[in-house]
Amino acid sequence: MLQSNQPSWLKVHNANGVTLFRGTFTGEKRFPLGQGLKVLAGRPDLVTATDGSEGPRSLGRIDQVAWRTFTATPAAP
Repeated sequence: MLQSNQPSWLKVHNANGVTLFRGTFTGEKRFPLGQGLKVLAGRPDLVTATDGSEGPRSLGRIDQVAWRTFTATPAAP
């Protein structure tokens, strides 16, 4: 899940490069993790990601505009 209390430009791709979201993002939205996600935020300091096993974490500092990759954690046997 991605969340932002303030507007941030955001682009989300799935593992195949298909764009799932592109535009100004505010609020929260769940994206299917599937084989993985790539997220680029114009204001990474405003956007947090939660992947289920961990608590929310920021996508980075304001000067760390870079693609972030999220993958599914394999289930324990």
